[in-house]
Amino acid sequence: MYPTPSLSRLDDDIVHLILESDSYWWPCDFQRLALVSSVWLGPVRKRLYASITLRSFRPCRLLANTLSENSHLRKLVRDVDLRPSSELDGYGFAVKDLESLRFILGLGGFRKVALGGDLAVRSERFLHSLVNSSAITQLRIDGNQLCWAYGSLRNCRPASLLWDDSMAAMLPSLEVLRLSNLILEVTRPLSPSRIQLAELSLDRVDILSGYLHHMSGNWTTLRSLSVVATSSSDLDLHVRLLLDRCGPCLETLNYEVEDVRLDEAIFDDQFQPCPSLRELRLDGLDVKPDTLSSIGQRCENLQHLSVLGRVVRVTAQEWASFIASGALPCLRQITMPNGSLQPASARWPDAMWRPVLEACSARGIKLGNAFLRPLI
Repeated sequence: MYPTPSLSRLDDDIVHLILESDSYWWPCDFQRLALVSSVWLGPVRKRLYASITLRSFRPCRLLANTLSENSHLRKLVRDVDLRPSSELDGYGFAVKDLESLRFILGLGGFRKVALGGDLAVRSERFLHSLVNSSAITQLRIDGNQLCWAYGSLRNCRPASLLWDDSMAAMLPSLEVLRLSNLILEVTRPLSPSRIQLAELSLDRVDILSGYLHHMSGNWTTLRSLSVVATSSSDLDLHVRLLLDRCGPCLETLNYEVEDVRLDEAIFDDQFQPCPSLRELRLDGLDVKPDTLSSIGQRCENLQHLSVLGRVVRVTAQEWASFIASGALPCLRQITMPNGSLQPASARWPDAMWRPVLEACSARGIKLGNAFLRPLI
């Protein structure tokens, strides 16, 4: 009988293979594994400190103390997600909280940064605390927590971000920008920005001043644009001006509004051609047959089209004619509402769906409306 090797003698490669075998390790799992032996400690630390998520101020202080006392752990931190809220924690914003946050943000070398809670209020204050911010490729400012609490908590203030030349200069490697539930102010740039965004997401962002396209001097790298607005009148102009600059290279466009005004469709005769667009999703916009015609003329390589909402003024027969015309020769999947605003806002019976199903079947297009029965 040969002696069984102890866990402390496991080869480092085996430890890494075990950790990589499951991408859904919990922090408590890492904590237990780190206590097994010294062989596990190093690999576990790399994964445990690589991505930091903190939702209150007390963990922020504890992490700052740990990193200040163990300098060798600082270089392991690559992604931070900080969303503490003093109101929800039950006490005010203390000086030591601010010191802890600035210590964490001053570590440098981050790739992904997300700020929320109290840090989303005038978030530029905390972004300017970042050291060596040139490595950041993804930035998210999330005011959802404050939006939920606004009006119910006495001292709660709305989330906001001021985007100016200094902000653009400190984020030259930024590729993904996600903003949600906040007030955005954009100043006109004095010099062209070096930012080359690949993805931009705006979820209920109120642009208080300036124009969206001033956030960067080069939009030819933008591949994905997602906009969720309260009203179509809020961001139509900003989206139109932005499409004028990124239209030729854009691959995915999602535009959703909650309160639309009729006859304010953005996709008209002046709509910028988007030859690279592969996926288009419209929800809540005023869509008419002329809108579909404009999309067919300017998005000839579209593969996925989704048009939803209660103000779509396209009948079942008009949908069938549009699909059968081959205006979108590359189309592979289409999703449409259950009915049209005109002549009546009611769900179409099965008989009205038959021309649509036949047109899709003839052109090999999948209909994304899951409630429909297959064509017999």
